[in-house]
Amino acid sequence: MSSPKRVSAPLRLDPETLEHVRIAAERTGLAQADILRLCLAIGLEDLRKLNYRIPEVLSDAASRPPGKNLRYSDASTSPSLKVAENPHQD
Repeated sequence: MSSPKRVSAPLRLDPETLEHVRIAAERTGLAQADILRLCLAIGLEDLRKLNYRIPEVLSDAASRPPGKNLRYSDASTSPSLKVAENPHQD
């Protein structure tokens, strides 16, 4: 049974994107739906921080070194969306 605070939103994905989602889910141990929610939350936060200017969001993300894209404080990240940066690190 779904939560009363959540709604379903059908989303069409191309096969390549869906494969990236599947790989991310496999590597993180999260469900594919959780991967999509996490990516949406990260992307929307980036968009908000850059005042919804899409070219700047893309430029900002592309300019970051690998592994530096997740940069949100504990206060601004929902506990349901938090994942370890390196889940294989002890």
